[in-house]
Amino acid sequence: MPGWGFTCAASGACCDFDAYGHRLYATRLEAAWFFARTPRRANADPRLCPAFGRERLCHSRAGRMLGCRVYHCGPYPRGLPEDLYARYFERLRALHERHGVPYAYRDIVEWAAELLPAPAGNPPPRAGVQ
Repeated sequence: MPGWGFTCAASGACCDFDAYGHRLYATRLEAAWFFARTPRRANADPRLCPAFGRERLCHSRAGRMLGCRVYHCGPYPRGLPEDLYARYFERLRALHERHGVPYAYRDIVEWAAELLPAPAGNPPPRAGVQ
């Protein structure tokens, strides 16, 4: 979001939902787009974003949902991510209607449980845990 002055430090903290204290929600179309570009989980922890890899980086940047694209840790020099999200979220709702796709807005962890199999292996390190 260069026009808004947001930058991403690529720390991965926001993908570790429980540790960061937030959730990521996506529409049905966003989830379909994301999971088409994320054919398998990058981790074995069902509480994390399914594209969050062991090195604490996103394995599906091209398929990210709107929430990932506009969320930044700050600072916010030209407006708030929520303002940008609201602006484009209405377009997402309209796409569902225009294409006859039943609208749903759910936690990405719920979408992952429905749409992706969990891999074998250990989860990536949790933020602040050694």
